Amino acid sequence: MAVAAGIAHNDYWAAAAPVAGLPYGDWASSVTSDMFQDLQVHIDKINAELNHSRAIPMLVVQSSNDTTVLPEAMELIRDSQLSVWGADLDADASESCSNEGISCTLTTYNGTDGTPLIKTMLYAGVEAKTATYGKGHYWTGDDEYENKWAKEQGPSASQHIWSFFEQVTLDGFQQPECENDSTAPATPTGLTSVEPHDYYANLSVNANSEEDLKGYKIYKADGTSLTSSPIASTSIVVTGLSAETQYQVNATAVDECGNESAPSANISFTTTGLEYVAPTSSATCTEHYNAGRLDTDGYLACGSANGYIDDVTIWQKQDGTWTTEDLNNGNTGGGTGGTGGGGGTGGGGTSTPGAWVTNASQAGMEVHLYTPTSTTTNGKRALMVSLHGCAQANEVVRDNWSWEDEADEYGMVVAAPMAPNGGVIASCWDYYDGGHSRANPGKHDDNLIDLVADLLANSSLNIDPDQVYISGLSSGGGETFVMGCVAPDIFAGIGINAGPAVGTGSNQIGSVAATAAQAKTTCLGFADDGNQGDFATQLTSVVHGTSDYTVAQGYAD
Repeated sequence: MAVAAGIAHNDYWAAAAPVAGLPYGDWASSVTSDMFQDLQVHIDKINAELNHSRAIPMLVVQSSNDTTVLPEAMELIRDSQLSVWGADLDADASESCSNEGISCTLTTYNGTDGTPLIKTMLYAGVEAKTATYGKGHYWTGDDEYENKWAKEQGPSASQHIWSFFEQVTLDGFQQPECENDSTAPATPTGLTSVEPHDYYANLSVNANSEEDLKGYKIYKADGTSLTSSPIASTSIVVTGLSAETQYQVNATAVDECGNESAPSANISFTTTGLEYVAPTSSATCTEHYNAGRLDTDGYLACGSANGYIDDVTIWQKQDGTWTTEDLNNGNTGGGTGGTGGGGGTGGGGTSTPGAWVTNASQAGMEVHLYTPTSTTTNGKRALMVSLHGCAQANEVVRDNWSWEDEADEYGMVVAAPMAPNGGVIASCWDYYDGGHSRANPGKHDDNLIDLVADLLANSSLNIDPDQVYISGLSSGGGETFVMGCVAPDIFAGIGINAGPAVGTGSNQIGSVAATAAQAKTTCLGFADDGNQGDFATQLTSVVHGTSDYTVAQGYAD
């Protein structure tokens, strides 16, 4: 309704903020499905409805895990508004709005006058495919109510909406006057540790009085930042800490022009011991299977990685299931590596055959890496870069795509990166349009090229540069196609699973929008003259379901 009101009466409302809403004029049947109308249909309906020449600014709030109104709704709202008012579809700025362990990205798209026309707030909400939290369809950051339609944890939709509205009048978006503003806010007072936990802590600070205050940042005493961007709330959660560790931290205040105060006095707190210590069990894979600790897939993976006669230690998750991942390793004392810790996998790091490890930041991405227990026939290892799809995370590749058996059989390292900065939208890889080039790689192309270079440089992985491959699903399939075109000298083979063609956009997935000849011309344009000869030996595998109604089946041709 917020979308409809803002469009139909754009002379009355100063701004609008739809939260998990449908695009203008779309069918009610779009709820819980991806059967949205095409972007051009939305554009035509909006143009037919407008009664004023004023573009209404919108903040569009959406959970990437909403299974009632899917994240594509936010994308269509955004793109239709930008298109109607002649604005560019590329983002002009993005910043973190993560809070209380829930990742969130706030992205700005300017109108033709250079002021924000659309802002999107995409957060990784509760993954709920049941009635709990309305199938992931709820109001985030509600401090008073906790039910299926509202959840306290996470970035506050209310705070971000009010902050957005405060900058908009019927006369337009009121940008802060920063050219002559070099005055920093007052130093925050009253910083206290409300409640430390094992790997995060709840802090509190007194509210500053400046009208242009953007938020607060938390730093360690040595100057290391614990918050990626200013937090608007006076209740601040810092994450990524280590258990049973003393910290000294301070706070600064930041205004809308980026002026930052001097740090407050340091306070000290100590994180608790692990709040959940995973029980372990040591037995053979067969004994684990017979005892019900491993299902068939887990049993086969366990045996493939470790053999079936040696004892293997596994860890019990809080939901009662078991895993070969050491759940206690990453959050003990000062940290000993593990997920996101100091034992990363890139550059000169080490690898563990038969196990996944995680590097929290490699080539600008979080990367899960599996090292096989075997090598190829030449004594080296192959490399498979495997890309997730939209509204997915790289954990899906690690936990559900069963790469381990194939990796061990063929001696293949598997790298599962997360799309940088939350993806271009809803965790999507940026395969869009024709703006890709080997001579000047951008979008997500440079991240993937850098990732391969980083892994090739890691001597412990022993990767053969002639056996580097890439594959992906949906937008990951589209990006796979792009990378095969951009860098045929790097990728000896590509595997496209339900992916669109190069040169197409996010609004063209439902129907084929390019001929084979057009795709070929686009692909050749992505490469440079020096590597086009490598197409002659590059292998291509295409997989597409005959019942796929998300990505048009004709793209497989």
